[in-house]
Amino acid sequence: MTNLQKLAEIKNALNAKYFEREKEVEAILIALISRQHMLMIGPPGTGKSALAADIAKIVTGMNHFQWLLTRFSTPEELFGPLSLKDLEQGVYKRNTANKLPEAHITFLDEIFKANSAILNSLLTLINERKFYNNGHPVQVPLMSVIGSSNEYPEEGEGLEALFDSFLLRSEVDYVADDNNFIAMLQDSGNQPLPSTDIQELMNLQFFSEMVSIPPEVYQKLAEIRMELRNEGIFPSDRRFKQSLSVLKAKALVEQRQHVLVNDIVFLENALWETPDQKDLTVKIVR
Repeated sequence: MTNLQKLAEIKNALNAKYFEREKEVEAILIALISRQHMLMIGPPGTGKSALAADIAKIVTGMNHFQWLLTRFSTPEELFGPLSLKDLEQGVYKRNTANKLPEAHITFLDEIFKANSAILNSLLTLINERKFYNNGHPVQVPLMSVIGSSNEYPEEGEGLEALFDSFLLRSEVDYVADDNNFIAMLQDSGNQPLPSTDIQELMNLQFFSEMVSIPPEVYQKLAEIRMELRNEGIFPSDRRFKQSLSVLKAKALVEQRQHVLVNDIVFLENALWETPDQKDLTVKIVR
């Protein structure tokens, strides 16, 4: 079985297990392949953490870190305790074993509860894939952070940069369709999921980079940027640049070697800055 066939099998199995979560399943797989970060917003009990945990189980050989953040979370919880042996020598170094700096995939529940004590290190790790240990930058193996929250961050809490770190965003709600709801109640959740390994995932990441983007896609992105600007919406150049890796991964998931103009619709939740711009951005992108 090829990497792409296995990817399709994983996608189908997750869709069968998680009702009305097709968009989230696709977005998480695309986030992993494009090495971008994804945010899920929605009430408790909508399967956000279960889905993220299953993704971690599916990819074997990968370091996985999961944590529920609170206002009182400490740097030790995320980045590891100070090494007492090093401290005796006057060296301020953390033991990062089994913590966020050594993870390939990370799930952070209630991400916007992050406090100022951990925020700077968290941002550097998410955006630059670096962790400063004893003042020295260490490159981390992080592929994707999957964040979740019950609500959007409040304005004025200093969380704008953290929110902006997540290229992909998805609003999750309770199962709506009655038939799906009954099927969910009847489902034991015990069916085994197909698996892949970290090397196969890295192969997919490599193949994704090889996907071509035709000129008309760039042209359409420029038109969308101009329309958004006319409405006072200004996604950063970085966000547009990162979006290219997402479009390539989207094409790969659909077993294509080139991006189509229609793939841009997938960016409808990637190009707005604040939640009140969402509806208008979706309309323009579509």
